[in-house]
Amino acid sequence: MQQLTVKGRFLSALGVIGLGLSLSSSGSALNAPKACEHSSEMSKRLLWGDLHVHTGNSLDAYAFGVRHTPADAFAFGKGQSLLDTTGELLKIDRPLDFMAVTDHAESFSITYLCGDPGSSNTDYCLGLRDKAHPKTGLSVFRNYLIPLLVVPEPKLPPALCDTEDCTSANSWQWQRAVRQANDANEPCEFTAFIGQEWSGTPGGAHTHRNVIYRTESVPNETFDYLRYPSPKALWSALDEQCVEADGCRALAIPHNSNLAEGLGFDIETEGPEAQALRSRYERVAEVFQSKGQSECLEPEWTDESSDCSFEVSIPASIQKRLDLRGQEAADAWSQLRRAYLRDVLNRGLGAYQVTGRNPLQLGFVGSTDTHSANAGDVTEDDWSGDVWSQGEGAKGRFRRLSFNPGGLVGVWAKENTRESIFDALHEREVFATSGPRISLRVFADDKSSARCESPEVQTTATVMGGTLAGGVKSVHFTVIAQSDQRPLQSIELVKSEADEQVRTKVLTLAEDDNGRDYWCVEWQDPDFEPSQSAYWYVRVQEIPSPRWSKIDCQQNGLCQDYPEANTDIQERAWSSPIWYYPE
Repeated sequence: MQQLTVKGRFLSALGVIGLGLSLSSSGSALNAPKACEHSSEMSKRLLWGDLHVHTGNSLDAYAFGVRHTPADAFAFGKGQSLLDTTGELLKIDRPLDFMAVTDHAESFSITYLCGDPGSSNTDYCLGLRDKAHPKTGLSVFRNYLIPLLVVPEPKLPPALCDTEDCTSANSWQWQRAVRQANDANEPCEFTAFIGQEWSGTPGGAHTHRNVIYRTESVPNETFDYLRYPSPKALWSALDEQCVEADGCRALAIPHNSNLAEGLGFDIETEGPEAQALRSRYERVAEVFQSKGQSECLEPEWTDESSDCSFEVSIPASIQKRLDLRGQEAADAWSQLRRAYLRDVLNRGLGAYQVTGRNPLQLGFVGSTDTHSANAGDVTEDDWSGDVWSQGEGAKGRFRRLSFNPGGLVGVWAKENTRESIFDALHEREVFATSGPRISLRVFADDKSSARCESPEVQTTATVMGGTLAGGVKSVHFTVIAQSDQRPLQSIELVKSEADEQVRTKVLTLAEDDNGRDYWCVEWQDPDFEPSQSAYWYVRVQEIPSPRWSKIDCQQNGLCQDYPEANTDIQERAWSSPIWYYPE
């Protein structure tokens, strides 16, 4: 009898089939991974993906009428069409190379028991199914999801779970999601990761993490906020139940930290054990998605000239909660900034100055956080809004003006397989975009490499996400950027360095108002100080183009009613940082 390792235990092939796992899919444990044709140890490919996708398995999507499954989402990512809740036919402009479905683990039992009208006819499920439609979904959100995640004691609903087996329902929903990811996985052609979301929401703050698994060997349970009520509890559960010796490895990706209200990166109060777990599982963070950017927040609320003014989203609910805390406005603003990734990285540098360890050495990814199963559907010109507004038409979309179609993650990997892409994420050789497929590579050497004269030259340069060797005397950067569908206007470099304090500056490396399709820029840091720790990351910006809201208001004749919608956007890409620590 063949055996599959799951959660550090061995299940017979017959037992696995009984759990709903497919052993015949291309991602099956019975098929050892083989090198793809044309793969090379000496070169890497740029692959495009979306690591944050929700389907009808998530209660906040189901509430607004979404009934699509993970299988539907993977099919969409591969290029198949999909009907949204308004009846509009959606199709991605270009298929993805990889993706993950990351439904909210907290609601697995509810969507499993109530999602099929034949599953449970409790009053709880009847009420949920009656209201779970685009026009009435907000009442479900308030009355079903908020009690699940946000009230003082989040818990599964007694009205359902006192009469139904919610534990088994959660497991069955998870096994079904695992099977559909394995069935969609096509090594060398399309990578379908097994994933889930841990949706920590203390007091309404979003400290959420997306859990992504490297292979088909995964725990036989989900990790949710109800049973694992802190990031450390999540990491500890992964450490115990996702055992590398059994073929299981995982990443926990912080996302949407602009809504975290300063929480989720609390290294100042963490001990060495928690910091070690954080460093092991949190290798990258989501810098851009449909709810805005999490790169940085301007020092003052009204400072629209800041380099951080791009796609800022601070919902009224967060503003209200910060006011309710009785803080001075400046203190509340400073608290909010603590979870934006530039501040997070700076706190990591500060911790290194004290302890010699940096538990916040993070790379950058982008994704959509779509709740309509339309993975990677990021074009501005045909966005129909998120599920919260689709039942209200254009005016509903304009009430959520700070939202957007979302971003993508670019990965430099040897081949299109789960293992290769996961390893690139782990090593942080990845970058984020606000939607366009801008190609970006960043190299750092201790001397000039003349890479722009011969871009394919093989060197031992440090790549984005990496760490320079301690003790180097100088640092030379090469930035190579290729446009997507619009020319590139500028290349900027963000640098932070630390001694007694952390200082950040933004430098323009290249600029052309008319835009260029290709840039290769070489630059030596004239202020590099070998005795100071530092990091650098690159931003590449397109020439301005119409934002979705401008296209939308012009098509619907509503720009006079919503003048703030009539605006352009400067799409961009962010590289993962390159780090340096003194010897």
